[in-house]
Amino acid sequence: MPTVSPTSGAPTIPPTPAPTTVRETVLADMLREIIPDMAPAAFRAGTPQHTAFGWLVDDDPLQLSPDGTRGMERRILQRYALACLSFGTGGASWGNKGNWLRGDECGFQGGSGWYGIGCNDVGEIRAVAFDDNNLAGELPPEISLLTSVENLVIKNNKALTGPIPAEVGKNMGELRQLALYNNDPTGEIPDTLYGLPYLVYLNLQDNRLTGPLSQSVANLSSLKKLILFNNELTGAFHAQHIASLTELEYLGLSGNRLSGTVSPHIGTMDGLEYLYLDNNRFSGTIPTHIGELTYLKSLNLDNNEMYGRIPTELGSMVELEYLSMRGNSLSGAIPRQVGGMAKLATMNLATNYLEGELPEEIANMSNLRHLYLFQNKIEGVIPASIGGMEKLKVLFLSSNKFTGFPADVSGIADTLTELYLSDNELSGPVPASVCALRRLQVLFLDSNNLSGGIPTCMGDNLRDLSQLYMFGNRLSGAIPGNFSKLNKLTALGLEDNELGGTVPSQVCSLADERGGVLAEIWADCGGSVPRLKCDCCDTCCPGPDC
Repeated sequence: MPTVSPTSGAPTIPPTPAPTTVRETVLADMLREIIPDMAPAAFRAGTPQHTAFGWLVDDDPLQLSPDGTRGMERRILQRYALACLSFGTGGASWGNKGNWLRGDECGFQGGSGWYGIGCNDVGEIRAVAFDDNNLAGELPPEISLLTSVENLVIKNNKALTGPIPAEVGKNMGELRQLALYNNDPTGEIPDTLYGLPYLVYLNLQDNRLTGPLSQSVANLSSLKKLILFNNELTGAFHAQHIASLTELEYLGLSGNRLSGTVSPHIGTMDGLEYLYLDNNRFSGTIPTHIGELTYLKSLNLDNNEMYGRIPTELGSMVELEYLSMRGNSLSGAIPRQVGGMAKLATMNLATNYLEGELPEEIANMSNLRHLYLFQNKIEGVIPASIGGMEKLKVLFLSSNKFTGFPADVSGIADTLTELYLSDNELSGPVPASVCALRRLQVLFLDSNNLSGGIPTCMGDNLRDLSQLYMFGNRLSGAIPGNFSKLNKLTALGLEDNELGGTVPSQVCSLADERGGVLAEIWADCGGSVPRLKCDCCDTCCPGPDC
């Protein structure tokens, strides 16, 4: 064999140092025997494991030594695993170091136990929990030596990187709760995690995990909550496999890159209460079988690529409290069967291609508080029945083709705080019924075809208004002086109308820097021949800022 020239630049690999004490030899032999796959890292200089082994040999205040019993071996491995965790994640810089690497980890021998550690009566660690504690680095595989842990919760440590150790799924068979979220790990979800037989709660949200959601998820037979929000997962959504999780109550896959259709198998998940599939790349129609989820309380399909009609079967979801499907390509009319969702508090169908008239039955949702239908093609008069929805707080109907507003709004007079009717086809005078909505804080009537004068009753009745936009109409006459009573008003938009005269000084007083809150006034006070005189407007139209 040819010899390598000493000038060839070949790297020199330092030999692994041999143990130098009897204690070091005994501990090294124990690691090699019990954890042969992990032991080499303990003898490789420069690794957190090597530092942890050095601590175990020389600096561990308990100076435990193997005595041939399994209990002692488990205890030594437990302290070695914790030392690996500390040295591998910057323990010296943790926000709370709480007695780490000093004394008994469980606090059984006087003093306090180590911060974030929970033990049972025989000194086995059952819980590891760190929240926003400045962990930095990578989780070492040796954490899996804590084989009795039932709850592993490490969250809100954005400098914690690297992959999730596959050993967690291999060795920590007692896990009930695994929550590693809002950190910064990368790589795929280890397939070994799907073999944890007792896992009830799995939360890996707000990380940078990639790859598909494995079909092996079907093996988590005890799982009740699966939360994977805001990662970079790709591939198909295997509803038929997830459907086999008969205990599942919560499925959160929002904010990934999952694709494909939502399979009709979704309807067999009859114990599901919360389903979040929003902000992915799902396509196809909404399966009618989704109506079979009669225990579902919350459903979010926002910002996908779904199309077709809204299934009438939604009306069977009598427990539903939150429904959102905004940002898709849904078409057709809103089915009258939605009135069957009597517990619904929020319905958001905005930014679709829905058309036809709004069904009267929508008022049967007696608990509805927030209704968002903006940016659709819904037409006709807003149903009179909406005026009787006694819990309604937000009505957002902008950018549709509505032509009329209910005359009787007595049912929502004391509850409605936000009304958005911008960019519709309202014509004629400003509806007098608007003045009855005395709790309004936000009113958008802009970009319609309203005409006539601004009702003085607005200044008398709408004392809670903070935003009022009426621009882009054909309003005429003077601005009512009693607008000065709107002393909570922060924004007033009246430009692109036919208003004349002078903005009353009383209204300008609302913008007085000595105490007024009105920061934004837009009006037709610009151009060579202004329609309106205004000494306090911050934006005059026409002008460069309009």
